[in-house]
Amino acid sequence: MQRSGPLWVAGIVFAGFSLFGLFGGPTAAPASAVSPSNNDTNNYLALGDSVSFGYNPLLVEPGVDPDVFVGFPQLASDLFRPQKTLANASCPGETSTSLITGTRPDNGCQNYREFIGPLHVSYSGSQLAFAESYLASNPGTGLVTIMIGANDLLLLSDGCGGVTNVSCIEAGLPGLLETLSSNLTTIYSGLETAGFNGELVAVTYYSLDYADAAETGIIEELNATIAKVTQEFGGRVADGFGEFQQAAAAFGGDSCAAGLLIHLTSTTCDIHPSQAGAALLADAVLQATQITSMTTTEVHNGANGAPWANTNTTGSSALDTATVTGGSGSLAPTGTVTFTFFTNGSCSGPGTTSPATTLMGGSADSTPTGPLAAGSYSFLAMYSGDPNNTGSMSDCEPFSVAAVTPTPPPTTPGTTPPTQEATHPSQIVTDLGRPTPKTGAGSLVWPLGGGLAALFGIAGVAAAVRRLRSTR
Repeated sequence: MQRSGPLWVAGIVFAGFSLFGLFGGPTAAPASAVSPSNNDTNNYLALGDSVSFGYNPLLVEPGVDPDVFVGFPQLASDLFRPQKTLANASCPGETSTSLITGTRPDNGCQNYREFIGPLHVSYSGSQLAFAESYLASNPGTGLVTIMIGANDLLLLSDGCGGVTNVSCIEAGLPGLLETLSSNLTTIYSGLETAGFNGELVAVTYYSLDYADAAETGIIEELNATIAKVTQEFGGRVADGFGEFQQAAAAFGGDSCAAGLLIHLTSTTCDIHPSQAGAALLADAVLQATQITSMTTTEVHNGANGAPWANTNTTGSSALDTATVTGGSGSLAPTGTVTFTFFTNGSCSGPGTTSPATTLMGGSADSTPTGPLAAGSYSFLAMYSGDPNNTGSMSDCEPFSVAAVTPTPPPTTPGTTPPTQEATHPSQIVTDLGRPTPKTGAGSLVWPLGGGLAALFGIAGVAAAVRRLRSTR
């Protein structure tokens, strides 16, 4: 599929359109719009450009209601539990510099505000100034996302006379990245000064065509700068680039063909995300903000619940107990745990997976398995994750079942042990050394527990018998 619109080889996302200068009419009347002061940690402030705004060229007209534009911040706020209360201050065409200054040059933000319509929240001055005011009035704000920098790249392309002047763009890229780094430092410092101590998340840009190495490579450089500065300030990075890349893989890396961009015709796309693309970015935000969970397990006796001892024998049943740790309080892990049972001690090969068990109070039990034969077994537990906690998998939990050891029959002290038979030509020798005929048998029996046989052994008794015969 083809992509239409003012494209550039790096596949950047921007919102600068020449139509902005064509609309006349009154300027929107901006006014400061800061929420009443509160410490609600569910407050969410979104900053950025047209992608955060939810820009759709098919919906643009003078005086358009901003609510018709649904960006990833709105979708992300609905994913959290409890849901976030969103203040989306983003502006189509904003650059990293204009976000700070609130003035031109930009890539269309001021034109949009003057000639198209209001933003999602109304404010005068710069986006950063609004953010600082909002955070000062809402000190408990738990989340700030930012997606900025792509329009910086477009202005570089325009300064080089267009996307075909690749050498000029490559020559200007280091300076652009240095400016972006400096601007992000200013923005993040401003947020900190305003008292923000919640979760800071920067969203990376996607490529329009991952099969285009040059295009994708420049986007990756832009993203690397964004990630580096964000992490230096203790923030996290939402992998929008990776989410799009994975979804577009089955379509040769083409984000348009994958349905991730707004379709203008059946074969062409705008550069802005479709609702499917915005949903991927929202999911990336959710993943970036989730608390890393940990799942541990312990095998128990299925009959009495006691911790498993590897001396448990054949016929026993076993169950696995999973304990999941992560967030606390309202962010404590919820969801389900799935257990897989293996008939070996290494969780290898095919296993038997039980139905998902609901996590209760941070733990869940598998269905008892048994009766078990002697041998080695193992369990593996998989936690599903929830809006606040990542999914996680336990280590392999091996255990063994011992074979039953036969118990020897009891003996009474002073009794004669069982006799032992031995072949002899014609006679039976008793413990007195006298031959005794044996009825119906061709073998001799010595009670080996006493008498001469016990004292001299069989050979000694036989010699004594011969001597007795010779004296007769």
